[in-house]
Amino acid sequence: MKYFIRFLGRIFLAAQRFFWHCVKVYQMSLFEYCGADVYIGKSGIFTYKNIWIGNDVYIGANACFQSMHGKIHIGDHVMFGPGVHIHGGNHKFSVVGKWMKELTKQEGEDGLVVIQDDVWIGANAIILKNVTIGEGSIIGAGAVVTHDVPPYSIYTGVPLAKLRERFSADTILQHKEILKKRGVLD
Repeated sequence: MKYFIRFLGRIFLAAQRFFWHCVKVYQMSLFEYCGADVYIGKSGIFTYKNIWIGNDVYIGANACFQSMHGKIHIGDHVMFGPGVHIHGGNHKFSVVGKWMKELTKQEGEDGLVVIQDDVWIGANAIILKNVTIGEGSIIGAGAVVTHDVPPYSIYTGVPLAKLRERFSADTILQHKEILKKRGVLD
């Protein structure tokens, strides 16, 4: 009996893995563009049609990437911890005589969010509209990003503050040269 239950358990787990694989393949087909080697954790919420995802991207569980009328562009080799939120828009709130919930947005009212290549976004970070996070940057867990982040820098906190540079200018050149030699950078 014990072996039969183990056998059924293995079949159930294999079926469950196959089901989640099918869900991921379907989910990736919904994005505006989705590159190769993209992993999307469970329980994410996305406005698929406005999101462009590059190659070799890891998106942790419980992510929420939303922009109804704007765009979210994610580069290559990007990592998102669990619970990261990207919100490319905002609600209207300045019309007198109407509830905020009654107001609808129009095309162009939301912004653009750009996450460049080789970026790491820590768990539960929040990124708001009209922000570019520069190549090679790191955003600390729980940070709220309301303005652009320069390349190869580390930002944390609420309000967002620069912690330090990731590399010196000479080290950035060396880093890029090594990547070129490895054939992983154009």
